[in-house]
Amino acid sequence: MIKKSFDTAKKLWLIFLSELIGNRVGYRLIGLVNRLTGRRLATVFLVYPASSYYITAVTFPRYAKRANWQPRFAGIYVPAPGRWGLIFAVSSLEQELISNENAQRLQAIYAALERIRQLTGATAVSLAGILPGILKQRGLRDSVREREQTAAIVEMAIYTTLAEIGFDSHHPIILLGGAGYIGAVVDRRLQQNCANPVIVIDSRNGDHHAQLAAQLENFRGQQVLLVNIARNNALELFLDQLWPQLVILNEVFPEAARSTREQLAKRGIDYYHLAGIR
Repeated sequence: MIKKSFDTAKKLWLIFLSELIGNRVGYRLIGLVNRLTGRRLATVFLVYPASSYYITAVTFPRYAKRANWQPRFAGIYVPAPGRWGLIFAVSSLEQELISNENAQRLQAIYAALERIRQLTGATAVSLAGILPGILKQRGLRDSVREREQTAAIVEMAIYTTLAEIGFDSHHPIILLGGAGYIGAVVDRRLQQNCANPVIVIDSRNGDHHAQLAAQLENFRGQQVLLVNIARNNALELFLDQLWPQLVILNEVFPEAARSTREQLAKRGIDYYHLAGIR
């Protein structure tokens, strides 16, 4: 009974904040704060639920229906030291978002995010998961500046994590999904700016799962930073190939499922998430 009351109060509080901030007046006030603090607002970032379970965990069905194709304010995160971002969420699942039948709706979501970016003065719009690549394929979005901005945030998070866990330039960095829309830019930036060995593991390079797993096995027992820039279920696919000396930085939204995080903890694997470095 107490837990149910707490969950209800939490949902009501999130809806209250979403309605209080998620409007033109709220965005303009954020824009004013952004200008007064030196324009530190880096991104307007869109996330979506990994499954219907996440929807029922954070809001009520009626409000979720409203947020199906309308981005709602969901919070603030810290993508890198000295920078901050706004999180927006829709309740549509990935298969709905990428469906060709909903192409215009997805375009409308991106247009709404761009209007929010302009009102708040944020540097860029960032999208979770495979949405950036989907929009590029449809010719709706291919901003070099936004790709570089997103990749720069991931790069900074990598440096922050390396410093926090005490890894030096001899420790390898594995980019899981490092040949993707954002991953390829992260790889290039690291190759240019980072002294650590950088290894890309990605099915886009023509390798099958067994070959990708074999590549991971080459580093078993070593202290390695694994950066997930693939899909949110990628860690689940490689759980059996992970070892205790590994540290994971997850760039993917939604973040890994609770069951996956629990499995990582049982294996003695440290897990960090890009939003504020969890």
